[in-house]
Amino acid sequence: MEENHFGLSCTLIVKRLRNGRCQYDPRAKRELVEASFQPGVSVAKLAYQHTLNANLLRKWIVQYQRKSGAAPMKVTRVPALLSAFIPVVTVNTATPVTMPTLRARLPNGIDIDANCTTRDEILSLLEMLCQLPCSALTRD
Repeated sequence: MEENHFGLSCTLIVKRLRNGRCQYDPRAKRELVEASFQPGVSVAKLAYQHTLNANLLRKWIVQYQRKSGAAPMKVTRVPALLSAFIPVVTVNTATPVTMPTLRARLPNGIDIDANCTTRDEILSLLEMLCQLPCSALTRD
């Protein structure tokens, strides 16, 4: 996936106040908000690229939508079952295998090599693996 990096036409931070807060240029804020509406753009990643807190950018997006009367942006959550990819490797052996064998490499590098006696045992093992939390969404 190509990385989206949106350059701003002006400086985002106009002034730093004594209390540590920043004042932001309204035009730069609008450019960031509009950039967040592009397909495939992550609000968190966009905020990170511009050294902002993602919650602040999300707040600006909501304010922009209320001001312009646009429909709120829907956040779609990808279920862990669909986002996790576990390649299953078939075992080619010259002799017939009497027990079903399951070999898989998880995205975090863990190898699973299971010799199960029945099809139901393989299915229950796969169900347990699918219920594990997936960190695939947090990778860059």
